[in-house]
Amino acid sequence: MESENEDEEYLLPQKRLRKRTSSAALRSSLSTVQDEAFLSMENYSLSFKDISFPVGRILSSSNIQEMFEARALPRHLLDKKWETVFSTERDGTSFYTFMKNVVSLSPTIVVGQTTNGEILGGFADCPWVKQRPKCNDFEAYQNGFYGSGRSFLFEVVDRKRLPQKTVRDHQLSYDSSGHFSCQNSSLDNASMNAFDGPTVNTFPWTGANNFMQLCDPQLGRIAMGGGDGEFGFCFDDSFEIGSSGACDTFGNWRPLVSSTLNNQSIGSQDMSGSFFYLLNVDVYSVTIM
Repeated sequence: MESENEDEEYLLPQKRLRKRTSSAALRSSLSTVQDEAFLSMENYSLSFKDISFPVGRILSSSNIQEMFEARALPRHLLDKKWETVFSTERDGTSFYTFMKNVVSLSPTIVVGQTTNGEILGGFADCPWVKQRPKCNDFEAYQNGFYGSGRSFLFEVVDRKRLPQKTVRDHQLSYDSSGHFSCQNSSLDNASMNAFDGPTVNTFPWTGANNFMQLCDPQLGRIAMGGGDGEFGFCFDDSFEIGSSGACDTFGNWRPLVSSTLNNQSIGSQDMSGSFFYLLNVDVYSVTIM
């Protein structure tokens, strides 16, 4: 009975647990975690040369490396080979083909390029589609929004062309169990000007809501991020028109790309996000090397 009572103490409020843990033990544990994190970061950097990514796609291996360097992509994906599982350029614009090609796959990167040449997308840690039971057909993996906190949005931008204001950026680090912790930081204009050319800007999950990803075959769309009536991004079922807006889920304070369509032309007068034509859409997934 005595041992059962001792076990129960760990189920009580934190102050009871603290009494059983010495400050010296806590300091020792923290030091061990910091040492392991430092070593894992060294190994992390050395592994970038092993990134395997298809050539001639919307994204490049250097874009993927930037996502790893930003601690946005999970480190366990470093030893994986990326493959293009769906491309409108190669496979056409059928939503059914998209569903067939990505069924049960996770994780995936969905990326779109607009007719202006701008690039946006997201990393989804859960499948988009599942096969219907006892039927050679497909359906959304889950109804409504769902997903994992590992999800994030991204844009490929020239930082010198971003609005002249403080840019919210995010830095991710790993805890001892390999999960993310997220901290907001900022880049001032002087720091912004230190970057030349296109670079990947990532927006990790903020914890504000669970609107990580959505696959809606009935309304014909896939989307990531939400809040205040706008998606972080949304592609229609023809993969020809997309939208992007500021969203609480990932903390992007503006649309990820500029508009090439006016809202009235698609019947969305009340939305303040951007609407655009898509030139191409790619979906990448990974296999074990």
